[in-house]
Amino acid sequence: MGFIPASTFGWLRPILYRGAGLKIGSRTRIFGKIQVTGKGSVLANIRIGEQCVITTPLYLNASAPITIGDRVGIGHHVVIITDSHDMGDPSNRCGRGHARPVTVEDGVWIGARATILPGVTIDKGSVVTAGSVVSMDVLRDTLVGGNPARAIRRLATNP
Repeated sequence: MGFIPASTFGWLRPILYRGAGLKIGSRTRIFGKIQVTGKGSVLANIRIGEQCVITTPLYLNASAPITIGDRVGIGHHVVIITDSHDMGDPSNRCGRGHARPVTVEDGVWIGARATILPGVTIDKGSVVTAGSVVSMDVLRDTLVGGNPARAIRRLATNP
């Protein structure tokens, strides 16, 4: 999809990505290239909900399922990873590999250059600040930031 200018046709890219096998909900806009890697049926492991706004580049390592809910905003240069390794013995610290799913629930905003690590769930209505590294689950309606990401404060909720 690199031949389409990044800043145009945000409505066209989802159609092309659907044709390639990604599950993408209606009215989602993708403003640039999504890079997908991993082991196995990586395209089948990705589900992007409705009315999302995805700025790019976006890197998805999809050896395990990546589920992105509805109305999610994803900033530039975000990385979502499902692959990891066991810590091996001293002769090979990068031991046996494994994959764990990542879930981003409805209404989440992930800031630019954030990294989401394997096994993480980001609950509804949460915000991940730019440059954060999320290694643990994020509670609903929580602002997190830093490396590693920590809760900064609770966010207002709708009645």
